[in-house]
Amino acid sequence: MSQENVGVVRRLYTKWQREALPDLDDETIDLLDPEIEWDASRRTFDPGVYHGHDGMREFAGKLREVWESCSIRLAQSRRSG
Repeated sequence: MSQENVGVVRRLYTKWQREALPDLDDETIDLLDPEIEWDASRRTFDPGVYHGHDGMREFAGKLREVWESCSIRLAQSRRSG
């Protein structure tokens, strides 16, 4: 993972920590690869795999429907590759 990508991941986690359930606004979506695949197929409600920017917006909307807030903590990040 390039240093630029490490920075992107850190910015996303920082945003998530500042906001209970962050809105995936255009600035945040632009940090994600347009072909992102988010596998939430093993979760309890509405399991599925979400594709692309629209899929991430759909996933975030479903989280907000179920939870008032959510917390994700980045324990460690490192470059690889």
